[in-house]
Amino acid sequence: MLQTPTITKTVLLLFNSVFLLLGVVLLSSGIWFLADPRHFLTTFGADEILVTYKSDPSLEDLKMLYTQFAYVLISVGLFITGVCLFGILGTLKGNRVILLVYSLLLFVILMFVVISTILLAVYETEVVAQIKHFLQNSLQERYTGDSSHFFTKAWNFLQSNLECCGVMNYTDFNQTTNWTVRYSPLAILPASCCSTEDKTLLAECTENHNLYSDVSNANVGCLGKLLNLIKKYGGVTLGTIIAICCGLIIMMLSASYLTIKAYYKIEV
Repeated sequence: MLQTPTITKTVLLLFNSVFLLLGVVLLSSGIWFLADPRHFLTTFGADEILVTYKSDPSLEDLKMLYTQFAYVLISVGLFITGVCLFGILGTLKGNRVILLVYSLLLFVILMFVVISTILLAVYETEVVAQIKHFLQNSLQERYTGDSSHFFTKAWNFLQSNLECCGVMNYTDFNQTTNWTVRYSPLAILPASCCSTEDKTLLAECTENHNLYSDVSNANVGCLGKLLNLIKKYGGVTLGTIIAICCGLIIMMLSASYLTIKAYYKIEV
């Protein structure tokens, strides 16, 4: 077998290098996420939300989800890195067994990505319903108005940045069971539902939003804003998925080609 890399080998090594970089990034992010969550989130501008992450005793379930997410990143990163190194080894050695196993692994990954995307599109309504349920539950049962509490800080952050109020609108706050800290005694919505820093105007907006519609977001739901944000970047996400699938197909075909050549001991 010739030592000079062929076009097929070069293409396969190139794509493997790209996916290897992705795997290393995911692996590193997962380790960073797990080892130093505060610094990780500060880097991405979320420190204001999670400043109470380690001190709030009511967040055990969320902390578990947070940790599981980090382990998922680490696992996926390790898997992608391992598969790519396996593919690079098979390509450089020209070993048909390694290349065959590598091709099968790529096929499994491709099927997983395609099926996951299809399922997400088919069950879009159910996914939206779950998001709505989570938002309603966190607002009704965990919003206190005290900015030292995680869910209060998270909701205030969401409402201030997306310029929205409640899940569907401000009436969602009528169903809160723990909202005890209010901007003013007569407030019917949080200060984060108003787009102003004027303290006098802010107090009046939280008490009678109808008179201050120019600064009030009372009738704009955060669920709709979130879904619009997801749809805004949906094209980019879909394009990324298509690019990944195309890359996997090219890698799989290249590996299969090299496997056949190696099996028949034909120089490439």
